[in-house]
Amino acid sequence: MRGVAVRGVAVRGVAVLAVAAASLLQAIPATGAAARSRPFSGFGATLAAWRAAHPIDAGECAQTTCYGPLVAGRPGTYEFSYLTFAKGRVVGYDQALRRGTPLLQAELQVAELFPADATTSEITVVRHDQYGASCAVYDLQSKQLTRLFGHRAFGDDGSNVGVELATLAPNGLTTYNPRAIDLVIVMPTYADRNTNC
Repeated sequence: MRGVAVRGVAVRGVAVLAVAAASLLQAIPATGAAARSRPFSGFGATLAAWRAAHPIDAGECAQTTCYGPLVAGRPGTYEFSYLTFAKGRVVGYDQALRRGTPLLQAELQVAELFPADATTSEITVVRHDQYGASCAVYDLQSKQLTRLFGHRAFGDDGSNVGVELATLAPNGLTTYNPRAIDLVIVMPTYADRNTNC
């Protein structure tokens, strides 16, 4: 797991610190020469590196092309779908999580797919967008990704990467429950309280 610097996030208690400490300890072996020798396989990866880390589905995907394993407890749902590309690199995707994933765990799973220098903004909850949906959003920035894509990588949004966290309801709309995140949407644009979920 790669580490990520989080700024502006309030301490959520001793349990959060314990999870974060365990995550940091897991990140230590991924630093140094070993980390530099393997290709990056998350946001900003080449399609070849992404496919090597997240094998493509062999034809059972109901959405677009799907990558990674089936998600436990979610029949027919693969870990990644709806990939978008810029400069031959992955710059957006939907990530399915196990049902009931708590907020902190969802944030850590997102962080694993970004360079170690990534920082995040505070989480903003969108309580009711123009379609009646809700979600939580935050932004990531990374000097490594800015070097890779440029300062104006994603238009007027600079090099911000938006992240949406939500629970997919049976009617197709999203809701926000910090104790039950099952959908992450990573997009090459700034996300704020005006974002439609």
